Amino acid sequence: QFAETMQQLTPDDRAKLQIIYRQLPLSMHPWARDAAALTTCVALQDKSAFWKLHDFLFAHQQELSKETLRDKAIDFLSQEASIDTTALSACLSHRSFEDHLHQDEQLAIDLGIRSTPSVFLNGRRIAVRSIDDLRNALHTAEKEDAPPDQPSPKAANENSTACLRQSDAQCRTK
Repeated sequence: QFAETMQQLTPDDRAKLQIIYRQLPLSMHPWARDAAALTTCVALQDKSAFWKLHDFLFAHQQELSKETLRDKAIDFLSQEASIDTTALSACLSHRSFEDHLHQDEQLAIDLGIRSTPSVFLNGRRIAVRSIDDLRNALHTAEKEDAPPDQPSPKAANENSTACLRQSDAQCRTK
């Protein structure tokens, strides 16, 4: 739902933001950790493919299960020229994603995050229930002379799983 809210922003407002996606697979979701592992391994290869997989998983969540997730994701990713599915399988088998997930989970603990999505703007947690909430928070941040394109140092460190701006060149990379 947050992704849908983001799409409702004007291009000018979206250009002011840097989205830093952190993993927090909640135990109440049976395949959340598997999805986090998959998307983390994909992000290690190509951040734009991460977002495509992210969108695919959310769009198809009703038809996915713990048993079908990996095969359906790999089938979807086989259409992405930038993704080496053999390397992806190796990342999953060797659990190369674990350090990244652990760092994200530790950051969630440090920040007191217990649910997703959790949204921070200029280092402050904000409640976003609607597009109006997000627009109001953006405009308040601008009035406070705190540029929205400067996330808090802790949130924007180089361990970001993925980020999105108007162009990938503007994202921090690992």
